[in-house]
Amino acid sequence: TTATLLWGGNAVVGRLAADEWESFTLTFLRWFLVLVFLLPFALKHLKNDRPVLRSSFFILFCMGAFGMGLFNLTMYTALHYTTAVNVSIEQSLMPVLIILANFLFFKQRAAILQLLGVALSIVGVAITSTNGNPLGFFSGALNRGDLMMLIATLFYAGYTISLRWRPSVHWLSFMFVIGCGAMSV
Repeated sequence: TTATLLWGGNAVVGRLAADEWESFTLTFLRWFLVLVFLLPFALKHLKNDRPVLRSSFFILFCMGAFGMGLFNLTMYTALHYTTAVNVSIEQSLMPVLIILANFLFFKQRAAILQLLGVALSIVGVAITSTNGNPLGFFSGALNRGDLMMLIATLFYAGYTISLRWRPSVHWLSFMFVIGCGAMSV
């Protein structure tokens, strides 16, 4: 429940700020504040994990830049053209993309209940992103913000899939380095 509240809250705050702040500024400030908050807690772990972080820095930095930074940047840009409700509902496409990528690239099969969830998510996103006219998706009736948000879900799904190659470091070290990547976008 808390995760859903935070994701939805991010969309609402992003929509409220969209008319006053540039998407780049929102993304930078969001991750800058995260890093400022994390640093006192992460410092000890960053020192302990330094050898692994140094050898894996590029991949971790890219995970943060693409999965967190570009996701947030694209979402905040989408909020200039669509509603926070649409953005929040369209985020439900992420698990669908993750299940699909796991099947295509790693031959991992989904359970029947997962497939039911996928179907419901696709129907919900199709209805939401086309203003109740799912067939409009094929005729180009998709609004620019909704299309951008669907692209943003690809960035986050890619990040989630890349977690398979996450090096064995403390979670605070991991979050701090990917936060640096996200802030750099």
